[in-house]
Amino acid sequence: MRALAVFSLASGAISHIVTAACYAGEMAMLKLLWRTLLTGDIALGDRMYGCFVFLAAMPLQGVDVVARLSQGRNLDLWHVPKLGPNDWLTSLPKPPIPPAYMTPAEWKILPAIIPVRSIRSCLQIKGSRTRTLWIVTTLLDAQRYHATAICNVYLQRWQMELSFRDLKTTMGMEAIRCRTPDMIEKELRVFLIAYNCVRALMAEAAITPALPRQRISFKGAVDSLRSFTPVMLRTTSKRSRTRLHLRLRNILAADVLPVWAGRSEPRAVKMRPKHYPLLTKPRRVFKPLPHNGEKQW
Repeated sequence: MRALAVFSLASGAISHIVTAACYAGEMAMLKLLWRTLLTGDIALGDRMYGCFVFLAAMPLQGVDVVARLSQGRNLDLWHVPKLGPNDWLTSLPKPPIPPAYMTPAEWKILPAIIPVRSIRSCLQIKGSRTRTLWIVTTLLDAQRYHATAICNVYLQRWQMELSFRDLKTTMGMEAIRCRTPDMIEKELRVFLIAYNCVRALMAEAAITPALPRQRISFKGAVDSLRSFTPVMLRTTSKRSRTRLHLRLRNILAADVLPVWAGRSEPRAVKMRPKHYPLLTKPRRVFKPLPHNGEKQW
């Protein structure tokens, strides 16, 4: 199963999700989420969303896009207007062949050419493997949307990767335990409900001291909630539950993460895996077989 979700950059909560078979394409799944985006929203994505179809379809429903330029596209910046330093107003032509996930009627609606801004950002972040970043956006007003502000917004996209880590590693959703498709779908939904409840609690804790929600630790919120839950379930009065709830919010607001400027988040595993073979057969069949060079008597 593949899953594609829309995260809120402000809170980290999941607003919509769609699931499909493991061989389904990401852009075909994204089409199911287009209508969930509202007028005035800004869709933030990686290279996959810097394609013509997404950049052309979103403005038709009042949604702007900020994405990284697709690796298969070359820009000709010699004869295009320049809006500022490292900022150009370019255009993308419509491909001659429509993709498989677009119907003829949907492909006909898209314009033949679309204007986009191409912004080049030179990163000076220690530990970052990418030095030059090309960003495309449908926010064409350079006076209202400065190029530096757009680059800073795109760099916040890493918060989505951290939200995936919170969901899969901290909450233990990395391996689904159910086996039937219906139960897998239900287990996924339960994880998402619990994840959004924790995010809602973090948002409540950040209101009173006016903290950025990213400064509150998700792992700390989960641990504190697990400690308070048995006590809150044993209370019999609403006043006691309210008092415990306020105490929990104050604890989350006091445990603030430090600001790590330019911190590198490597994709690495701390724990080394054990050198055992994979259990690829039933236990009754696997046990008599020789493995790891051991002799069977």
